[in-house]
Amino acid sequence: MTGVLVGQTFRGGISGTIADASGAAVAGAAVKLVSPDTGLTREGVSSSTGDFVFQDLPLGKYDITVTQPGFDTVHVSGVVVDAGKTATVTGTLDGDTITVSSVTAK
Repeated sequence: MTGVLVGQTFRGGISGTIADASGAAVAGAAVKLVSPDTGLTREGVSSSTGDFVFQDLPLGKYDITVTQPGFDTVHVSGVVVDAGKTATVTGTLDGDTITVSSVTAK
């Protein structure tokens, strides 16, 4: 008898891009994730193309904080991580704030 093992994931991710008002990538912005339910914290920085990625996250809601010298700190609450999906957060630096323009899950 043969069988097939089917893997199931109980993890997901969050990715995003930070750009300025002209659409140029913002490199080096500090990005921090916190799960208010579990206290799990992950930290990273945006790449030279303004991108950031957090993979292999437990399922649940996360709060995101983005900081960049010369701009106000921005908080995004309640970003949901679903099994096998990546929530995408897109932000734009405008004046002295970062505005989140969308949050989607793929």
